[in-house]
Amino acid sequence: MKLAEEVSMRNSATAKRELSLFHVNDSLCKITEREISDAELEKLLKACTTMREVYWLLQVLVRKIERSLKVTSSSLVSWIHPNGATLYQSGVSLREICNLAAEGKMTNNSSMLFRRFEPMLLSRIRHGTGDVYDKLVHFCGQEFYVELKYDGEHFLLHRGTNCEMRYYSRVQNDFTNTISPVLDHRINPYFSPSLESCILDTELLLWDIIDKKFVGHNTLASDGRIYDVKALRSDGAVEPSVAVFDILFLNGKSLMDVPLSERIALLQSGNVLQKQDETKIFVSKFTVVKTREEFASLYEEAVMNGQEGVVAKKMNSIYKTGVRQMANGWFKVKPFHLGDETLDLAVVGVDLGRNNKISSYCLATLRDGKFFMVGKVGTGLDDTTRSFLKSRLTRGHGFFKSDKVPNWIHNDYTTSDLPSHFVNQNNIQVVEIRAKGLRNGRLYAPTLRTYRDDKYVKDIDQYQAFLDFDKNLRLDSIKNAQSVTNTKRHTTNVHVLEQYQTKKARIEEINQDLKEKQICILRGTSSVTTQDLQAIIDSFGGIHVANPGPKTLFVVTGEPKHVKSKSIIKSNKYNVVSADWLIACKHMGKVIPITKKETVHVVDDSLYSLFGDDKVSENSIMLSNSTAYTVASVSALLDKIKVPKRKKPLAAEEALRKQLFMDDKFNRFYGQTFYLHENLTKIQKIYAQILLRMHGADLSTNKSSAVTHIVVPDRKKAYDNLLKKMATVDICWLENTLDLL
Repeated sequence: MKLAEEVSMRNSATAKRELSLFHVNDSLCKITEREISDAELEKLLKACTTMREVYWLLQVLVRKIERSLKVTSSSLVSWIHPNGATLYQSGVSLREICNLAAEGKMTNNSSMLFRRFEPMLLSRIRHGTGDVYDKLVHFCGQEFYVELKYDGEHFLLHRGTNCEMRYYSRVQNDFTNTISPVLDHRINPYFSPSLESCILDTELLLWDIIDKKFVGHNTLASDGRIYDVKALRSDGAVEPSVAVFDILFLNGKSLMDVPLSERIALLQSGNVLQKQDETKIFVSKFTVVKTREEFASLYEEAVMNGQEGVVAKKMNSIYKTGVRQMANGWFKVKPFHLGDETLDLAVVGVDLGRNNKISSYCLATLRDGKFFMVGKVGTGLDDTTRSFLKSRLTRGHGFFKSDKVPNWIHNDYTTSDLPSHFVNQNNIQVVEIRAKGLRNGRLYAPTLRTYRDDKYVKDIDQYQAFLDFDKNLRLDSIKNAQSVTNTKRHTTNVHVLEQYQTKKARIEEINQDLKEKQICILRGTSSVTTQDLQAIIDSFGGIHVANPGPKTLFVVTGEPKHVKSKSIIKSNKYNVVSADWLIACKHMGKVIPITKKETVHVVDDSLYSLFGDDKVSENSIMLSNSTAYTVASVSALLDKIKVPKRKKPLAAEEALRKQLFMDDKFNRFYGQTFYLHENLTKIQKIYAQILLRMHGADLSTNKSSAVTHIVVPDRKKAYDNLLKKMATVDICWLENTLDLL
């Protein structure tokens, strides 16, 4: 902005002339072709009539438009055309996108075929959700389609003239070279002779020629091998098959804006596929669901037959590439989404990554008195719990390498089951996990739910419970699919006898300064308990909670170094205030502004103005004669004093400054504000102050929004509580910038 201001000031009024958008674009095109000259650049800059025009021209030249607007390139293209991001991603040029926008067309029919783009994606019903049917009706309508959720790989199949076919995966990778040799000759005879071109949304499946059924993704076939549909061989026990469930392009015309019901009718008309065979290529079966019973019956049939689940789609939905939104009316419903089955398993080993960090835990169940390894899990649990779990796993012994398998491990295992390190048997811990089911006798996509430090290792789930997990998960999901309301576990209310109940003290209300404000109380101090702090919140009409949430205003703690306080601070989601502030409010009989001395961690500077008052009559915080001044009240009073901001220099002052500092030698940091980090030594701070003030910089005593640079001891190291917009520099950087080295 300063450079733009300088260029604009140097442009004389007589030299300025207007350029059309055509001329500006022509000059910018020359820049990309490396034909730009000094004269061309000068012509562009002199044509700018305002500082803002210069600024945006410079942003274009240095290719920082997205950063300046704080948007992505996809958003910029979408401003030009509603479907611009998808078109650009699929290889359509900006010129073509602009032409489509001018013509009011959504897609360029000729550009879709053999272009890569992301398919439309399915949303999911959230885990443990009851009343599934009503939620589907809400987004899909009273009547909607239901089809099987196939356990294969999602591909877009492009077929052009001369029977040319290409296969693009969900992430837009081209697997034509590996799939065409084993699939093209199988499915080409099934296409209608009148078909010129099409794009089909499909699932590539594996048909087991021995068992005469489909084999799921990463599942053992009848010959005991796992096959990949993207790299098949002609001598295997499986053959590729294609399930078609949508058509997006037909004979040179895009169908993306056509309702789903019409697209399905085209698929079933015989104009695309003249015949079908489930071992080669076929159209997925769509069933129109009108009642809760019909949906529950279809879901139960699919799940009990071992299918992955079902898909529900709104009948009049249009195809939106690369979008996963509930409002689109496309949903996948799986046992994992509806079932609430879990397993309590033992952690018997770990895989260690960089810096000895645990990348995954090896889980086991009890089988014949030994630990039978059932899979590995790496996701779930927060960092604090992971650290605590690691300390328990390594307590007194540490890990030991798995080159020798301990005798307490069951001998039925494969090399892929083995962890890099085993846990000492005395340190084995228990965790609760969720999973999508079982596959090949092992957990399928498990996640950690919680660390069960309240459970003995001998009480973990036995091998039979592990084998029944998949069946129980499916049965539980069927029950939830049929339910009308949320299914809650039965809990027994524990009542304390009246003679043992603690009598609640009557809390005297002071005022309603904190009315409808939610504050989280984490910890008390050595002299004030958590309950005392909660009572103060109640006395001001506020709401207190034990754990912060979306409605929490800020967090109060009397022990900043406690593990729970550290966890909240590390998350950088909430402002954290010292318990001293609440104590001061109680002494003063009113809620006072929060000062910097009472803050533990600041995420948002608006914290300081939460309880401020701009009225002149209340500018100072005065106490009654019966109330003593406190440190907090005096700090709040000082914070109320407004320090006038530095005024913009007058034109005469600016001219004198330029005359004195023509070579900018002592003006290098003019207009920039620096903050000296508290980790700097006293000598470093004095030295930095001299350098910065000598070269025109402003110094700030706090990390306010005006700070542009923060000086740290070593900018290669990480420091806490640094704002992203601040540039991090050190003494060495200052000396290099000032050419002192």
